[in-house]
Amino acid sequence: MISTTTWLLVACGGATGALLRLSLSLYLQDSIYKSFPVIILVINIIGCLVMGCFYSLTQTVYSDLPESLRLGFSVGFLGSFTTFSAFSLDTIVLFQHGDYLKALLNIAMSLVLCLMATYIGILLTLKLTTMK
Repeated sequence: MISTTTWLLVACGGATGALLRLSLSLYLQDSIYKSFPVIILVINIIGCLVMGCFYSLTQTVYSDLPESLRLGFSVGFLGSFTTFSAFSLDTIVLFQHGDYLKALLNIAMSLVLCLMATYIGILLTLKLTTMK
């Protein structure tokens, strides 16, 4: 059972991560080339770097960190800042556990299926919005 404190920390972390992502996007949009999604790439790289550091710290130095704080930061803050960090961590953990096929499948399926789903969503939306 998840405690009320955990729910609140995840919610607060989520709001903070989302606001930071928006702030960085707005700040960087005028200073970075726009024909490639560099802003999202930069945010994802930062989030993945922080997720990797946080995971390592919670496995070693701060292994006694309460679950509510760990989830508040990783699921809440980093999860809303960039979901790519969660995908990356899951994939790295699969590699670390020797589940190479699962890790490669996760990469391939995430890339292909998510890109396809996004494209299908665009096509469906265009289709539905042009029907009168």
